[in-house]
Amino acid sequence: NLRLPSGTALDWGNRDYDVNLVLAEKAWDKEGQLWFNPFNLKGFIGDVMTVNWLYKPYIDVRARKYRFRIYDGGPSRFYELQLSDTSPFFIISNDGNLLEEPVEATSIVLGPANRQDVIIDFSRYKPGQTIELLNIMEQINGQGPSGRRLEGPNKMNVMQFRVVDSNVVDNSQVPDFLRKLPSINLNEVVAEREWVFDHDMGLWTVNGSFMDPTVISAAPRQGTAEIWHFRNAGSSWAHPCHVHFEEFQVLEWNGKAPTGVLKSRKDVATLGPNDHAKVFYRFDDFVGRYVIHCHNNVHEDNAMMLRWDITPG
Repeated sequence: NLRLPSGTALDWGNRDYDVNLVLAEKAWDKEGQLWFNPFNLKGFIGDVMTVNWLYKPYIDVRARKYRFRIYDGGPSRFYELQLSDTSPFFIISNDGNLLEEPVEATSIVLGPANRQDVIIDFSRYKPGQTIELLNIMEQINGQGPSGRRLEGPNKMNVMQFRVVDSNVVDNSQVPDFLRKLPSINLNEVVAEREWVFDHDMGLWTVNGSFMDPTVISAAPRQGTAEIWHFRNAGSSWAHPCHVHFEEFQVLEWNGKAPTGVLKSRKDVATLGPNDHAKVFYRFDDFVGRYVIHCHNNVHEDNAMMLRWDITPG
């Protein structure tokens, strides 16, 4: 039992210590209807930030540890999230998988479809204090982040935590160790593949092609291992590359060994301009038909997807 924050102590109010937060941008027209421009192929940036479909929400928190499962619901916005006082917290998972050990940080970076779990300890605050969750990543269009950070009043307000109680017994913990990652045996590798995310004729491509569900772009055999390379060929856009069903472990990111939250089991490789991720796969569980796609949903909907199959061993 890792004794991570969880459970409900009271039968009223939001007292669940394990809380889902789904971030998503929206836009409404002057008549109050949800609005979307289908002819903007770069990506969609809304004018209203929502959390769990609420605008500028707040949550009453007790002076104890909470686990927040934070999801980037897109469709095209990337985030670097920090607390308004820049105090540290612990990251314990990435894309739904526990890390080997908690990573202490003052911010987390999320692309569409990324998930990270963090533990924030509110016992350092007094009742009546408020703390904002802020986005400090600048993004001026749907292609991806600009590479600059927002400063001062330009930081985006995501939500607010309101500390309401200090008379709390907290039996949860931040463990020193969480869960060992599966071992990697490169001697098992039987193939190496590359997936290049690029732009052509106004649409988005993978390996120079548009989505065709009749084309099988890879057919690894069940029970084998492979190395895959995800490359972003663009210098001014970002692509969160999502591979359905299987999860990978990062071997190298831009030629360097993974550290921190990258040392994990993942299913989304958030590729910034010219990024290259080298990853390890084992295809152990089921055969079937799956897809690889960019999880900037506008890029995906404009052909940035391919089919791959796991075939019987």
